[in-house]
Amino acid sequence: FDLKTLFNNQCMSTLIGKIQSLIDTIDNSMAEQKQQEPERKILVIGGNGCVGGAVVKGLKAFAKQFNKNLEIIIGGRNKDKVDVVVDIASSESITQAFENEKCKGLTDVVCCAGKGLYGPLNDEKVTREAMITAFNSKVFGQMDLVMKSQKYLKDKDNSVTLISGYTATNAFPLFWGSSAQNAGLNAFVKSTPLEINNNIRVNIVCPGLLTEAKDKYASCFYGFKPIDGSDVANGYIRAIFGGIRGQVLYIDNPDNPSKI
Repeated sequence: FDLKTLFNNQCMSTLIGKIQSLIDTIDNSMAEQKQQEPERKILVIGGNGCVGGAVVKGLKAFAKQFNKNLEIIIGGRNKDKVDVVVDIASSESITQAFENEKCKGLTDVVCCAGKGLYGPLNDEKVTREAMITAFNSKVFGQMDLVMKSQKYLKDKDNSVTLISGYTATNAFPLFWGSSAQNAGLNAFVKSTPLEINNNIRVNIVCPGLLTEAKDKYASCFYGFKPIDGSDVANGYIRAIFGGIRGQVLYIDNPDNPSKI
């Protein structure tokens, strides 16, 4: 009977037990961390606005219904109401937003922002400078968002979803400028699959008049029935989770006399 051998065997057994316990602890910790990590991290620019608010609400409802772990970051110009300050009219502001620590690990970018161009075509107040300002925001700002996303979105499946509007395909008094903006954005998105060959899918939601905004804009769209914000949110959800790219997602009331 060798006491030394017995002692060594007991020590070895104790050591193996401690090592296994440590491995189990690490495995459990990694599993908990993985469970806590969001499946997707989504930046919603304009998330406090009429459309953006509906999209955020829709994403949260979708996550609850399908047990998705989503992290939603609100972006916008009002620093007191957002998680990340971003003004799409400023290229520098877009870069700063992407480099913000809160946006580290982004998988998706949603844009519900941009200044529209409205007014009589013969109005002297609608100057070249006014047109440039509006296009710099809604059109060039969203294009810039797509271009910069290629640098900062590095996951296997990323998406950027922009916003236009049904003035792209329907003419209304005073909305000639908006028509030009929205039609241009739709055409831009359709072209992106030819230019972006990596993991980023670019789509655009083209909504009609929202119920939430009908009191403000209904007088501009006589004869057109509004749509619910949840319908617009579903368009963004499809763009993020549906695997599509280069698509214009028209969200309109089926009773409207639209020409698409």
